[in-house]
Amino acid sequence: MSSTTTVNETSRRLSVPLQGTVRCVQARARLVRALYERLDRLDKVRPVRAL
Repeated sequence: MSSTTTVNETSRRLSVPLQGTVRCVQARARLVRALYERLDRLDKVRPVRAL
């Protein structure tokens, strides 16, 4: 999945209002986990320098 597709899909998913259900919280948690996994992969390709 390309980064543009990922950003667009994430934006679409986050625009859905929260429902306050366990299912909703689990879906958000999976989304956040997937984003961090992709970010970690990017960091491996191009490490970020410490400030």
